[in-house]
Amino acid sequence: MLFVAVLVAAVTANPTIPEAARAMYNPKLFQGDIKGIAGQEPGDPIPDDKAEILYALSGPRFTGFSQKERAAILGDQYLWSGGVVPYVLGSSVTSTQETVILQGMADFHSKTCIRFVPRTTEANYIEIITNDSGCWSYVGSIGGMQQLSLDTNGCIYVGTVIHELMHAIGFYHEHCRNDRDDYVTIYYEYVIDGYAYAFDKDTYWRYVGENYNYFSIMHYGTYAFSANWGVDATIVPTDPNIVLTEAYDKYEMAQSDANQINNLYGC
Repeated sequence: MLFVAVLVAAVTANPTIPEAARAMYNPKLFQGDIKGIAGQEPGDPIPDDKAEILYALSGPRFTGFSQKERAAILGDQYLWSGGVVPYVLGSSVTSTQETVILQGMADFHSKTCIRFVPRTTEANYIEIITNDSGCWSYVGSIGGMQQLSLDTNGCIYVGTVIHELMHAIGFYHEHCRNDRDDYVTIYYEYVIDGYAYAFDKDTYWRYVGENYNYFSIMHYGTYAFSANWGVDATIVPTDPNIVLTEAYDKYEMAQSDANQINNLYGC
């Protein structure tokens, strides 16, 4: 019995981070899955004393590039003209993956004025790829072709697709809103070493008509970036009745997400 107890304790103390969550933990990117921000310069390089730790956690996904960007309010010049977002699917995208991607796009089409359309000759467009490392996107339209990654390993979920596409049209994370401390407590002591920046607040942000929503597709779950997944909570709601879930466990955006999109794009 003692042996069993020790074994259970050992397993509990070293839980495995789900692949779908780990795919959002890109150490070179702002808040884990933001490749860049329209109108902003890349952030600072990762300090050398963190590089070895981050490589051990993320393996080949880690490249030693910038670990952060600086969030900024998106001017209208960084929105997609008329709410129309041309896209192409990279050669790595399979028919099964395309089905999931189109399901994510359909959620926008049914609730908002945003329209994802196959690209013809448009200069500004998104290329969706599945053969890069992790799930990531740019925030807003950066001009020209911009990639959006939905790694085959961990990103092919309708909720993840919606999440990354919301970044692409100009949105940040809900749990990084400037007013988030009224709604959640971030337990930095449980965050994976070197990932505290993933909870940086968006100091410069545009209010688009909706209050904080725990159920937003842009809100991470209870154990986001936890060194002890399933044991030590990193995001704890001030409302004890709230249960947070990850984007990949959701199947549609919240109504507040849709309202914000429509407000931002004036439709």
